[in-house]
Amino acid sequence: MNLISTLAVLSDIDYQWEIWVDADKSKLQEYDACLHVVERVKALLKQYGSRLKDEAYTTTSEWPAIMSAARLAVRVMHEEQNWLQKVCNTLTSLQRRF
Repeated sequence: MNLISTLAVLSDIDYQWEIWVDADKSKLQEYDACLHVVERVKALLKQYGSRLKDEAYTTTSEWPAIMSAARLAVRVMHEEQNWLQKVCNTLTSLQRRF
């Protein structure tokens, strides 16, 4: 990023809020979603141990909740990826203007 683009970003509080403050919120959501999956897997392993075959874990009553938590984590991470692409596009646009 060149100096003019940097100054343009630093001069726009709304844009700063969008790319920095909101980004922190989405990173926290991503972290929480992944942590939720880990917690569910840890609970499963605590309940059944770590010596079962994979197919045995997938037949437990806890497995659907793990799958659901994993789907949510993937969705949150895809949203973050889409958001990052928008930021990159905006920065590219700013660089073209200046």
